[in-house]
Amino acid sequence: MSNYRASMPSFLKRGNSRGRQPDGAPNPIDIYVGKRLRLRRNMLNISLADLADELGISYQQIQHYEKGTNRITASRLWDFSLALKTNVNFFFDGMDEQTASSAPSGYIIGARGLSRPN
Repeated sequence: MSNYRASMPSFLKRGNSRGRQPDGAPNPIDIYVGKRLRLRRNMLNISLADLADELGISYQQIQHYEKGTNRITASRLWDFSLALKTNVNFFFDGMDEQTASSAPSGYIIGARGLSRPN
């Protein structure tokens, strides 16, 4: 049996980090989005159990999202925005430049928009 990853071109290979920091810690963007999720849920006085029931997932999974230990997919973020009666931008509003610049892609978000470091 051949090693699928070994036969892939290097530009298609993904590391095993899944967006985490080099030390294995969750990405600061995931932590920030999770905090915003918790903030919005608390603003609307919705319990973990109620939100979990509405979305058909476990309350433990929402806890993982809120702590940033599990990444939220785009479709799940969309579900959260509908359930919490807000737009997707809410989860990113107010993010500081240092946090925004920790994207796994290496892109930096600054005053002039998106750029790639030298």
